[in-house]
Amino acid sequence: MAEFLQICNYFDITPSQFFDESEENPALLQTAIEELRKLNDDDLMLIIGNIRRLTRE
Repeated sequence: MAEFLQICNYFDITPSQFFDESEENPALLQTAIEELRKLNDDDLMLIIGNIRRLTRE
């Protein structure tokens, strides 16, 4: 178990992210979340708008 946790720590992901098959790149998503936490509300709203524009079908 300790080795598994070290692997997760190395890739900067949680154990649940490791087993979540719906996430294709959990380390990249984690990095994005960490950067988003640094933004103020106005900047977050701007990013959310951009994400919605990029993901609409």
